[in-house]
This record gives sequence, structure tokens and C-alpha cells, in this order.
Amino acid sequence: MNAIFTFLMAIGSTVLCITLLRPISGQLGLLDHPDARKDHAGAIPLIGGIAILIAFVICLLFVGITPKLAVLVISGGLLALVGAIDDARDLKPTIRLALHILAALIMSVFGGVVVQTVGELFIPGVELNLGFFAIPFTVFAVVALVNATNMSDGLDGLCGLQLLIPFAGLAVLSGFAENQEHLLPLMAVCGCLLGFLFFNLRTPWRDRANVFLGDAGSNFLGILLAWFLIDMSQGENPVLQPVAVLWFALLLIYDTVEVVARRLLRGQSPFAADREHLHHVFLMARFSVSETVLTMGGIALVGVLVGMSTTLVRIPDSVLFGAFILFGLLFLRWILHTWSVMRFLYRSICRRTGERRKMQSDFWDGEDRRSGTDRRSIPREAGNRRS
Repeated sequence: MNAIFTFLMAIGSTVLCITLLRPISGQLGLLDHPDARKDHAGAIPLIGGIAILIAFVICLLFVGITPKLAVLVISGGLLALVGAIDDARDLKPTIRLALHILAALIMSVFGGVVVQTVGELFIPGVELNLGFFAIPFTVFAVVALVNATNMSDGLDGLCGLQLLIPFAGLAVLSGFAENQEHLLPLMAVCGCLLGFLFFNLRTPWRDRANVFLGDAGSNFLGILLAWFLIDMSQGENPVLQPVAVLWFALLLIYDTVEVVARRLLRGQSPFAADREHLHHVFLMARFSVSETVLTMGGIALVGVLVGMSTTLVRIPDSVLFGAFILFGLLFLRWILHTWSVMRFLYRSICRRTGERRKMQSDFWDGEDRRSGTDRRSIPREAGNRRS
């Protein structure tokens, strides 16, 4: 009963916070304006993440904040603050990275949430303990997941749905294990995300988002996901197999590794913005925004179900890890093939029309990232130029 009440309280608190924050988002400097890279219509409030943070804390006050959860709020609140400042003023990547590392250190050192073991990764019966490298590895993993979450926030409803699914899976596992320590906070997170998606997800009666998550939200939710994945997979009686963590963050890991590796091979900054993420592939394949979000949500659901089922039936870690690597290689092969086809079509069109485009990402026939406008029905000169 407490879990259901916490869930409903989280939904109501998030809806209330968003409703109260929207009118003052301009005064806070938290408005996302259209520019060369953002084609949504009008200024959209970036207060979804702040509303989720406030609603989550309200729920924790109800269920009871333990010292460990207090550390979670502090580290998550720090990242939310960093994200809010970044939304309003654009922080330098080095400063942002340093603060991400600080939050991860707070989580590890004071919260005790550390990856001590990655399971029997290579040889059955031989557990791979990290020892001295536990905290450095944890900090790296947390910062990577936070940035992966931030990168996934590219379409209306995409980041929220991709995170709701693993949080819900973790809540189910906690329920099976009768683990109240994790169940109630996870139900609060799920309720907060659902309340946010009421405003952010496209529906038959709303063709665009009313509120964006913002960097404050993606940062906060990213460290929340890292916290629960690590905390539930470590210790004497873990709820989750350590290797199953990879499957809970399936798309986040695959997409981020592919994008960052490609940027580094090109000599670009791994933090540079581009439009070559997985969701852009679906858009170029003429999927609508809603179809793209639901398709990627379905893939994320498959990953979570694999992680849950293999944990419940105790599939060997080495088998689970090998399958994750195999699917990752197949994903990479598919992405590279897709971009090869796109480059071929790009060159063919340029030869036929005589047009010269500065970037591959200018070759775009899908819907605008944030607006409901279909560029296929608008003359080239009439649309906002994307870069």
C-alpha cells in the first residue's frame, strides 16, 4: 500500500510542481529557444527536471530519508544544479565534467555506492573484484551514464520513456525481493517520470511537448539510475546480477559508445553536439517522432526484460556479458551500414541537383526535432536550417 501511495504522490507532486514552475521559467532563465540546432516552435520551459527533483524529495520526506538517501539527494541535487546552470548559461565542458566527477565521488565515498565486483565476467566461478580500482571505476561509470542519459534527450518523450522502463524493472525486482529500501524510492522515481511524461510525451491530442526535461533533469535522472543499478547489484545479497546492469542501460550504452567513438576517430570532442544518434537514424528512415520514441522504448524494454529474466533464473555472468557484446557488435554493424547508405544517397543527390551541403546532417527529410512540422511538406528555404 505504501508503494502505491508513494507512486501516486509522486505523480501528483510532479504535475503540481510543473504547473507552478511553468509561469516563472522565463524569470529563472530556463527557456529553450529555437536556434540552428533546435527546431521546436517557440520557447519551451526547461523545468521538467527541477520539478522531478522537488517531487522526489517530497516523496522521500514521506517514506523517510535515511542517511544514505540523503547522500543520493545531495549528489543528485548537485548535478541538477549543474544542469540548470548549464541550461541557463552554458557551462564549459571541463567545468561540467569536473562537477560530474565531484557528484560521483560524493555518491561513492559518502554513500558507499561502489562497484566492488563485476561478477564472474570471463571465467565461471572466478569473480572479478576491482579492489583498489573500485572507486575510480565507479566514478567513470557514473559520469558516463549521466552523459549517456543527457545525450538521449533528443526527442519529445524519448529520455523519459527510456528511463522509466529500467526504473520500473528495478522496482519490480525490488518487489519480488521484498526490498523496501529500494522499492519505495524507485516507485517515487517512476511516478515522477510518469507525471513528467504527461507534459513531454506526444499524444493524439497534443502534437508537441509542453515542457522539456533540461540538463537538470537528465543529469539528476542519470545519477539516480546509476545509484540504483550499482547499489542493487552489489553486496552480499544483490537483487540484480552485476552484468545484468548492462542490459538495463542497453540503448544508452550502445548509442553513446558508438557516437563517442565516431567523434574521437574524427578528431572531434566527445561532448560535441551532432545529429547522428540512433533516433536520427529512425527519423531519416521516415519514422515519425512518436514511432521513433515507441520503437526505441520497445528495444529498451527488451533489454530490461533480458536483465530481469536472466537475474531471476541466474544465467552465468559470462554468457550474459558475451551476449551483450555480440548484440553490441551487431548494433555497430547496422549503424555503420546505415550511415554508408546515407552517404551514398547524399552524394547521389548532390550530383543530380548540383547542391553542396556543409554537413551530412543537412541531408534530412524527417520531422523537426521538437516541433510537429514535417519538413517533407515544406520548401527547403522555408524551414529552419539544421546543423
